[in-house]
Amino acid sequence: MTHLPIWYMGQIPTDVCDAAARELMDIAPQSATMGTAGEHQDKSQRDTVLRFAPDNHWFGGIMYQHGLAANQAAGWAYDITGHENVQFGSYGPAGHYGWHMDTFPLSGQPLDRKVSVICLMSDPSEYEGGDLEIQLYQDYKVDMKKGQLIAFPSMLQHRVLPIISGIRTSAVIWLNGPRMR
Repeated sequence: MTHLPIWYMGQIPTDVCDAAARELMDIAPQSATMGTAGEHQDKSQRDTVLRFAPDNHWFGGIMYQHGLAANQAAGWAYDITGHENVQFGSYGPAGHYGWHMDTFPLSGQPLDRKVSVICLMSDPSEYEGGDLEIQLYQDYKVDMKKGQLIAFPSMLQHRVLPIISGIRTSAVIWLNGPRMR
């Protein structure tokens, strides 16, 4: 069986990532939660420190353009009307995020997440572990460099393996649109 590509890779210059990371690190951190209203906290599933950029942050605009390009280039052709704010995540030792999807089709919300866009903000030489894996029929390890981004359908299962040492940082946005039909 053949299918559309499961991901699209892009690149943001590392100096642009560094400028964004400096700004995003100034935002007050919060522990990661899960659920449509952030009602669940379970460190056995997700152990991450998060910072949320304000509306219309310039780095979100860059990531959004990459997400739109991915949606077109990969042929997913999702109906996209906008994106959520940048989520800047830091994974320290033992930090991880277990298998999950970024969309909640039974949430009843007017918009569904359709494309997930992740930009690696730290250099892989600064940490050990923390691999991103995406699942479709099998587990795919995604090798990324600083400034590299990946876009994929939000309905695909993915995870971040535990950090052994160092700190892994990433920026994430979700492109959304009318509910899936």
